[in-house]
Amino acid sequence: TVTADYWSIEQDGIVGLLNADNAVLLDSILRDQGSSLDRLERDPLTNEPTVFNDKFQNQELTEIEGIDFSVQYNFQSNIGEFDLKVNGAYLEKYDQTPGSEQQIIIDAGLSAAGAGDLIKQNGRPEWRSSASALWRQGQWGAGLFFRYIGEIEDTSTKADNDTAEPGKALPLDDYMTVSAYVDYRLENSFTENARFRLGVR
Repeated sequence: TVTADYWSIEQDGIVGLLNADNAVLLDSILRDQGSSLDRLERDPLTNEPTVFNDKFQNQELTEIEGIDFSVQYNFQSNIGEFDLKVNGAYLEKYDQTPGSEQQIIIDAGLSAAGAGDLIKQNGRPEWRSSASALWRQGQWGAGLFFRYIGEIEDTSTKADNDTAEPGKALPLDDYMTVSAYVDYRLENSFTENARFRLGVR
């Protein structure tokens, strides 16, 4: 069995926050224009930001598109029954239209967090996939599982090591997990559906 689904979602007016990094940028821009961001407080001596009173706001349009696919194959052989599955998800588009405050930052030639193309940011990998292979022969069974998550950037944390550019969002590498098990089912009136299972991850 092979399936593939293309999906598209549009969300308008969902609730979100400006973000402290955006607030500092916006306040600096407004100060150059003779005003300031009233939700951001600064130390009067050092001018360093001290308190940001963020508030929830209705955001602009969010557009999300992707493709999900699945392949499943079952067959019998002289060594048992097999069940093979592969699932995948490709995130093709995740665009957040900037709000009015974010747009001020962008118009100043700077990058506004949480606006624009958000693929590969904060839990939005471009690729996710999983696969499994199950086998059963009589009272014996076994399974093998794979899970893959693509690379992302954590924009809430700044890189400060030798493997990433200091001050930039922290990059998180793609990764794969593998797990397996083997089990033996007991078949008698006293232990119906009971089994011994040994697994490793």
